[in-house]
Amino acid sequence: MAGATRMDFRRFALYSVVGGVAWTAGVTLLGFWLGQVPLVRDHVAVFIVGVVVPSLVPVAIEGLRVSTRRLTLPVRSAPVTTPCPAPGLVEARN
Repeated sequence: MAGATRMDFRRFALYSVVGGVAWTAGVTLLGFWLGQVPLVRDHVAVFIVGVVVPSLVPVAIEGLRVSTRRLTLPVRSAPVTTPCPAPGLVEARN
């Protein structure tokens, strides 16, 4: 994205570092605070499954879509091509 928007590398690097530190600190603190809640602490496995399974649903849907598309598409043979004459040998049309 930085290259597409012609962002200065120093600014990009600074934003990346600040964002990485903020994300890491935020997730760590959230885990610490949620670990203090008895319901979460006693049922960690359920909460993990509750996060992982919905994250895998789009992958499963795309996998099914590709596999069914592969089954329903007709088999196509290689396209027939005609040889192209050399660039200097093409006759000019008037």
